[in-house]
Amino acid sequence: MKKLIAFYPNQVRHHLDLVANVPCEFIFAKQEAHFDVDPIATRLAQQANVTCQLVEHGHGFMNPLSKCFDSVAYQQYSKYLSVENNR
Repeated sequence: MKKLIAFYPNQVRHHLDLVANVPCEFIFAKQEAHFDVDPIATRLAQQANVTCQLVEHGHGFMNPLSKCFDSVAYQQYSKYLSVENNR
């Protein structure tokens, strides 16, 4: 089964009316510089095939080159992605 998992998907806020044809999981950082995460995640989560997570990590927590990189979160979500990929 196909599934989209997107980390800190900033640009999705410009496309809130699109319909998800495959399951989508959006993982938002706790805070974003250019928009308020809560209303965007709430609106997206109302759609069929869409789930949202708001995590306590900064934008870039999965990127080792980011100032917000979090090695513990990186390990946690890498394991999560591995499990999801094997479903």
